[in-house]
Amino acid sequence: MIDDGYPVADRSLAGAVKTPWLRGWGTQDAEVSLVCLPHAGAGGSIYHRWRPQLPARIGLYAVTLPGREDRFGEPLLPTMKSVVDQLVPQLLASVPRPVVLFGHSLGGMMAHAVARRLEDVGVAVAHLMVSGCRPVSARRMAHLRDPEFIAALDDLGGIPQELIQAPELLRIFLPALRADVRLAEEARLDPDRPVRCPVTALGGTADPQVPWDDLLRWRGYTTGEFRAVSFDGDHFFVGTAEEDVLALVRAITDGVTG
Repeated sequence: MIDDGYPVADRSLAGAVKTPWLRGWGTQDAEVSLVCLPHAGAGGSIYHRWRPQLPARIGLYAVTLPGREDRFGEPLLPTMKSVVDQLVPQLLASVPRPVVLFGHSLGGMMAHAVARRLEDVGVAVAHLMVSGCRPVSARRMAHLRDPEFIAALDDLGGIPQELIQAPELLRIFLPALRADVRLAEEARLDPDRPVRCPVTALGGTADPQVPWDDLLRWRGYTTGEFRAVSFDGDHFFVGTAEEDVLALVRAITDGVTG
């Protein structure tokens, strides 16, 4: 066992995480931890519906950044590094190993950065799933005024229609959305420092944000095995094709042993 200087999370912590960063829906029978990171503007609760659809051997842990959901009043973090600096110690202390990471859109970029940091401190990641994202942001829009910013995100399919149809609610979420877009734009995922773990890239067949060729670019960000899988749907295919996505998640975690 590698002694990396961090506390090793005990299996008995499954389902009993006590940190605002993580929502834990584990079981005492969990053999592998699935850590999920959300898309821009969202919090960990978006993954709650996955729990009944996952076997007991998978402990589910979802990340909520400051400024979202029950952390709404906390200051937003300005950089990917500041997110990783604060999140990784929480994962090391609270999430049992082995760990599989899943991130959608911005969450995919965060998941890769987290995997890189975990490997830097000697903690192996069993598998990394990056969903609906490219390794480098292709468009800069965080600086736009609110109307242009909203229009740009809507054009890309980056805002749920429920928010578009509720302008007052959208204004409440706008600061977090803008901060998350800025995180993605300023993230520096270095292809010269790839992760070692296997990577699976998930994409929507009609996603205007992430064409297939851009999804394949993740191949250059790992020295481990790589594959890309497409699902019917747009940028939010994780919801519309949820059954198929979860079938892939289960298949990947089934191959992980402690």
